[in-house]
Amino acid sequence: MTGVWSDQSSLVARKIGDVRLGALRKPADLLHHELIGSDADTSILQGFSAMGVPVKRENFVLRTDDFIAQWRAVQAGLGVGFCASYMADNEPDVMQVLAGALKM
Repeated sequence: MTGVWSDQSSLVARKIGDVRLGALRKPADLLHHELIGSDADTSILQGFSAMGVPVKRENFVLRTDDFIAQWRAVQAGLGVGFCASYMADNEPDVMQVLAGALKM
């Protein structure tokens, strides 16, 4: 994400439908969902590794070190991100998943 408009007029974004991926019951279920996280910061990867879940950078559909961009992507419904629980609690369009299962 660069924060600037593309000059490529052939690029089009539009919603083509909804896909349900199912409820998250354990951390490994995150491998079947769209993940949003940091690019250079590896703390999320280290946290998953400590739980025995083999998450790699390639599992993230959006990687940026700009936390505001990550948060906006989560709010827009682009995927599952990682934030302080009080942020999700105060956002009606964001729901907390795996409460208590992930400690960073």
